[in-house]
Amino acid sequence: RPARGARSARAGRWSVEVAAVDSEAAALSVYDRARAAGYAARITPLPAGGGGYRYALRLGPLASESEAAALAAEIGSALQSAPVSVVRN
Repeated sequence: RPARGARSARAGRWSVEVAAVDSEAAALSVYDRARAAGYAARITPLPAGGGGYRYALRLGPLASESEAAALAAEIGSALQSAPVSVVRN
């Protein structure tokens, strides 16, 4: 059974952002928690001011905004994390 939030043939334009953190170590910590809970997560480095990076932990892409919203509610409860958001790719 594929991990929840994994890419699929019907992948689309929506993702669920579980966290956006300042350190790679913090991103890896959330990544490990998501994977342990059965979610296929990816870490995306995003340029930040001052030449550094922020690390976004995302699930998806998903076919629709409503599918992403449902996954956001599910993973927010599963990981008991800070607010989870739906983002357009």
